[in-house]
Amino acid sequence: MFQQKVSKVSVESKAIIYSMIILILSVIVLFVLVNLYGLRFTNTGNFGSIVASSLAGVVAVSFALGYRWQTPKTTNRLNRIKFFLNMTFLSISYGAVVFLLAIAATTVVSSYAPVIQANSFFMAFILAFILSSGAYATYSHAAFMTASRLAGLFVIFISAGAIASMLTSQDDTWLQHHFSALGAGNSLSSYAFNFTMIVGGFLIVALLDYILLDLEKAKRNTQTNKTVRMNFLRIVLVMVGVCSIGIGIFPYDRFLMIHNIFANVMTISFMVLALSIPWTVPMFSKSFIVLSYVIVAIALSVYLQFFFGDLNIFIIELIDAVLLFLWMIILVRQIAAIGLDQSESVTNIN
Repeated sequence: MFQQKVSKVSVESKAIIYSMIILILSVIVLFVLVNLYGLRFTNTGNFGSIVASSLAGVVAVSFALGYRWQTPKTTNRLNRIKFFLNMTFLSISYGAVVFLLAIAATTVVSSYAPVIQANSFFMAFILAFILSSGAYATYSHAAFMTASRLAGLFVIFISAGAIASMLTSQDDTWLQHHFSALGAGNSLSSYAFNFTMIVGGFLIVALLDYILLDLEKAKRNTQTNKTVRMNFLRIVLVMVGVCSIGIGIFPYDRFLMIHNIFANVMTISFMVLALSIPWTVPMFSKSFIVLSYVIVAIALSVYLQFFFGDLNIFIIELIDAVLLFLWMIILVRQIAAIGLDQSESVTNIN
């Protein structure tokens, strides 16, 4: 689906150009704001909020620009719509992650140095430099997006969104219930949780394209690919992504039955996918297959503990989430390793 040949020199050249444009524009805009409109950076919290919001916007736009290098060669309308959706939600995810990390860093720094002693013009230049650096790094990262990078983004985004929802929750008793309690109501916490689940679902669907791409690379170099059930893998991963989206769209306090259906189907789909690995991708290492079985066994044992009343649903969801993230990251790394090994084998033969 994606273009395979991307010139690193061209990408680096474009990244430098865009970062310089951001630097110049930022300096001009901030100079006007400081000199004509009296903008002052007097405390760390104020400066951090401006950095977080502006950096999130720059990163989102830079990612979209860099991701264009992976525009599909096909003229198929459906594939182009899918590519646009991937680009949109990946850009949003990058911007959101940067925003949350910037806010977290600001919170820590402001507790030690709440007041900024430096001149506002100097701080404006620092901000412009941060925005320029963010644009450069994001553009390059997007142009060379891989399954491993996307899996890492997925874990960071989900974790950051969940933590943000926890910290902003006005319900002190949500720990006694379950994660879905964070998505109840109309508070900032609920918006953060539901937004995270919806975008996270689209990230899983986007990750599927890269997983299949890596499997295609291995497919060209090994005869065992005839037993790879790509359609089955596609359907199950899409189900996981759709269920994540459904959990966010249908909060449990308003759509309890629908919410629970999506949550349970998501868990079952994950277990089915893990158990079917020997059949789906037989080229995987035995150690990963054993790990998949162990993870499913742990998940099932946790559910049994719940039915016997030893654990509450929050602990179960936390353990399942950690297991899912761990398994998906290792899955992506396994596929990438298979592709690299096969490529090296062909190179040595030639």
